[in-house]
Amino acid sequence: MAAAELHLEREWAISDRRLKLTKDMNQKVPITIIDIPVQGELDPTESADISDPAIIQEVIRGIGKGGYRSAKAILTYIVPMLVIDGVLDSSNPTIHLRVSGDGRNVGRKVKHVMVTIAILDDEQNIHIPDRHHTTLLFSGVENYEILQVTMAPFIQELHDLKDNGLIINGTQWNFELYFSSDWKFLAICLGFNAPNSVHYCPWCQVSKRDQVNLNNYTNWIMDKKMDQISTYPGHNKKPLFEMIPLDKWVPDELHIML
Repeated sequence: MAAAELHLEREWAISDRRLKLTKDMNQKVPITIIDIPVQGELDPTESADISDPAIIQEVIRGIGKGGYRSAKAILTYIVPMLVIDGVLDSSNPTIHLRVSGDGRNVGRKVKHVMVTIAILDDEQNIHIPDRHHTTLLFSGVENYEILQVTMAPFIQELHDLKDNGLIINGTQWNFELYFSSDWKFLAICLGFNAPNSVHYCPWCQVSKRDQVNLNNYTNWIMDKKMDQISTYPGHNKKPLFEMIPLDKWVPDELHIML
């Protein structure tokens, strides 16, 4: 096309521009490689969806590694643009930040887990994938112990954002934190039982045995508190995001309807 239309940019110019943008972004929001606990081994001969030997070797080298981007660095980069667009108001410097995550299959044997953040104040664009910023990505499964290790820097940053806020271009921004995901990822991060256990509700103390009493719905209230979470039945592990109040843990609406 460039040969036919002389005004079009040549491939080398586009490539140079991409390299420059990548270099600039790596300086503003660097990616840190983290080591993760390896659960099991990948057998390339059983991965029917991967046939290229070179790709198989790259996948094997990626096992036990993950990529992490600082939430503070991401916010420092995107908040000034949202102020210019009128999404955020520096005279009312409060940001509603959502934490989310999920796992997915990549082929038959390779699994990825991704943790993201999104600014809920950007209501018009909250469903656009580009407005959900990846903080953590690794090859593995949704597992409490793995997430506890890989998310340690992210959890520390959330504590700091909740307690101290973040100064961006001279403005002190405060944060209200929310968590939203499907039920499985939510239960794992909450250190809670499986959905089919006797005590199955993350928010109230109703058990399976109480379901038969249809006249006692007055007990079905959100009465658990995050600072007392270890005292309730079914909460066997420490929540990974204990800085987020329990009434701001919201399951994904799509999965609830399904």
